[in-house]
Amino acid sequence: MELSVNEKNERQNAAPEGKEEKPRRAGKPKEKFGVFNVVLLVFLCLFSFVLFVVIFWSLIASLTDGTMYEIEGVKYGFPIQYFTLDNYINAYINLKVTISSAQGNTEVYTLQLLFNSLVYAVGSSLIMTFVTCTMAYLSAKYPFRLSKIIYNVVIVVMIIPIVGELPSMSRMLTYVGLYNNIVGMYLMRAGFTNMYFLVFYATFKSVSWSYGESAFMDGASHLRVYVSIFLPLVKSIFFTVFLLNFIVFWNEYQIPMVLLPSMPTIAQGVYEAKLSYDIALAFTPSKIAVGMLVCVPTLVLFVVFNKRLMGNLSAGGLKG
Repeated sequence: MELSVNEKNERQNAAPEGKEEKPRRAGKPKEKFGVFNVVLLVFLCLFSFVLFVVIFWSLIASLTDGTMYEIEGVKYGFPIQYFTLDNYINAYINLKVTISSAQGNTEVYTLQLLFNSLVYAVGSSLIMTFVTCTMAYLSAKYPFRLSKIIYNVVIVVMIIPIVGELPSMSRMLTYVGLYNNIVGMYLMRAGFTNMYFLVFYATFKSVSWSYGESAFMDGASHLRVYVSIFLPLVKSIFFTVFLLNFIVFWNEYQIPMVLLPSMPTIAQGVYEAKLSYDIALAFTPSKIAVGMLVCVPTLVLFVVFNKRLMGNLSAGGLKG
């Protein structure tokens, strides 16, 4: 009985007796660790070390008795005999910003400064993130000539630095009657010409439009498609961008100081404490304690959301 062609091929390709073919393991390709990666790692380690030393020194100095620090020159090491929490208590009690108006001077203290910063940072971050996400969605999912113009404008604005915008912003807010008003600040933050526009744009580009078409067939409106379908798909990136913007606005003091003088923030309080001649904050450890006190909210955010903040903002499709 003659063997078929397939059977002959199978016998020829069969392994010799006594030798079994080992299954191949599908592993990840080995990554090359070249000279560039080594140099980059060394620079990152040095940069991290410098940051750690600065934070560590600031913490030690803020816990040191101010008098001993200034008189005896205690600047390095572990001066255990001089450790105290009085600097933080003193910073919380005496940190203030004086507001000058026609009715007189008003002093705003730490608790109110923290509240003002929270209102300013949360509102500004939420509005900027939402506007950026919405403009990226419209440009990515509704292809028309203006969408390409918007995309190119974002690129150009990111490349060309804009200097001296505060006077024009102040004049415009005064003209529309929103100067020294938190609503005016929120409107000024309703912009999208930032790098996160590109992140949202790439993400929406990677998501199939068939989800929106299916919703349109069921009678959904364009707004419903965006809010109920596409916005939940980018909620992780949305929250990450919101956190990054929050940290930026929390540490910002120049724009609120110029455009919102009646609502000083905690960052402005740190700026004025550095330049202040108040005897309560005269010693260097007290000034450092003020700065460390302001860092607490951002440090808490980093500890709680460090994986999200340290992760990459990458665009990807939907997994089946």
